[in-house]
Amino acid sequence: MTVDGLGSVLHDSDKVTHWAAFDEVLNVHFGKMLELVRGSDVAAILVSRDTPDAKICMEVGAAVFLDKPIVVIAYRGARVPTKLFDIASEVVVCDGSMDDYDFQRRLKAAVDRA
Repeated sequence: MTVDGLGSVLHDSDKVTHWAAFDEVLNVHFGKMLELVRGSDVAAILVSRDTPDAKICMEVGAAVFLDKPIVVIAYRGARVPTKLFDIASEVVVCDGSMDDYDFQRRLKAAVDRA
């Protein structure tokens, strides 16, 4: 008996089907995201006050592998991981709304420099 990462019990006959389905879903979603990162000039990575989600982690990995400049957008008070800070071309702090004119100006300048 095997238990998957979600706590579901997998019997030997279910293992191959379960992982094949997981692999297909991962490749479809990651493939779409990979094409978006590949087609962009800069990877903009949002760091919120919450823990990172899988999508953000995959975007950072794709940006690194595709040698894209990374602009980190961090809300005031959010902790930017040291390694992400080290590889970022720019870090732009958002003090309030991302619609704020000053933030938009700073973000555009950072993207242009990257």
